[in-house]
Amino acid sequence: MDDFNSSDVELSDEEHTGPVVGRKAIASILEKSVVDRIESKRKLKKLQDAANAPGTAINRRYWLALFKNFAQHTLNINKRADPTPTGDDIARFLTQLPDHLQSIHDDGKTAWTLIKGAEVQLERALTFEHEDFKLSKRDALRLDATIQQLLNDGKLTKDPIVRRMIMAVFFDAIVNGTKSWDSTVAGCLGLAFQAALASRAADFMRSAHYDGLECLRWEHIELIAKGPSVEDPKLLMLVTLLYRKSRDSSFSG
Repeated sequence: MDDFNSSDVELSDEEHTGPVVGRKAIASILEKSVVDRIESKRKLKKLQDAANAPGTAINRRYWLALFKNFAQHTLNINKRADPTPTGDDIARFLTQLPDHLQSIHDDGKTAWTLIKGAEVQLERALTFEHEDFKLSKRDALRLDATIQQLLNDGKLTKDPIVRRMIMAVFFDAIVNGTKSWDSTVAGCLGLAFQAALASRAADFMRSAHYDGLECLRWEHIELIAKGPSVEDPKLLMLVTLLYRKSRDSSFSG
C-alpha cells in the first residue's frame, strides 16, 4: 500500500447511457445552421427598441427623431471623427427644445415634466442605438442643471396640468350641464388620484369584470394633520393601493 499513488490511476469520463440532452434541438440547429446564420443577422439589423406599452415606444421614437435632426443639422454631428452623441449634445438639444414645441399653457411655457421625460427617453434610446454611448455622473448633473436653468429662465413651468383639467371639466358641466354630478365629481377625483398617486386609474378604481370591493376604500386612506392649528391643518394623506396592476385578485401592499 505504501507504493500506491492515485496519479497512477486513470479514470475515464463518465459515460451517459441515457438519451442525449437536447438531441432533437441540437439536430435542428445543425440542420438549419446556414439559414439561421443569415436570418439572425437580418433580424438583428432590423431590431428596434421596444417598450412594454405602445405609447411609450412611440414617445421614445418621437424624441429620438427630434434629437437626430438637431444633432445632424445644428450640431453637425456627422462631421465629427466620432459621431457618438455626448451628454453635452443632449444638454444643447434640451436647451433649445422649448423653442420648437407648441405649448398647451396659456403663458406659452413648456411643461417641466415634458422636458424631463424627453431626457429620460433619449438616454434609453441612445443607449440602444450607440454601443459607446454612456452618460457619466457629471453628464447627469449637467443635464439636471440645464433643465433647472430653463425653469429659472421662465422657459418651463411646473404649474399642475391636473388642476386646469379639473377646472375645465367643472366649467363644462356648469355651462353645458351634466347627466350626473356624481359622475362628474367621481371623474375629477379619478384625475386627482392618478396625479397624486402616480398610478393608473385601475390601481384604485374597480376594473371591468370585477363585482366585489376590489378598489380603493376609506379604510385604505389615513389623514394626518401636521399643521399648527385647525385653521392651518396641513393635511397629509397616506394611501395604500391594495389592488395594483396585475394583482386585482389578491391583496398587495
